[in-house]
Amino acid sequence: MANAADVSGKGIPGLVLMAMLRTTLRGLASPARDPVEVLTRPAPPPDRTVRYGSGADQVIDLRLPPAPAGPRPLVVVVHGGFWRAAYDRAHAGPQASGLAAQGYVVAVPEYRRVGQ
Repeated sequence: MANAADVSGKGIPGLVLMAMLRTTLRGLASPARDPVEVLTRPAPPPDRTVRYGSGADQVIDLRLPPAPAGPRPLVVVVHGGFWRAAYDRAHAGPQASGLAAQGYVVAVPEYRRVGQ
């Protein structure tokens, strides 16, 4: 255990219990995943892709809620492509699909990155 002090008045048994609980919860948590895994998750294709300019990378993927009944809130997801061409809007597909399933209209714009 790291430096610990009885600041709650529960004594050492409380401290030990909390340490055991923390260790147990960490053990039950999902196993560590490779960060690259998030970049390879599949997602359904967008419902629509619309252009906002003449460049090849000037498009926006739209994902729509399953049953749009009237106006819905719009979420714009700007993917984090590290400003590198290898990382495009497809990597935001799973997140965008999840938001659309929750009832949001989701727009994922593409943009020019380093080397393009």
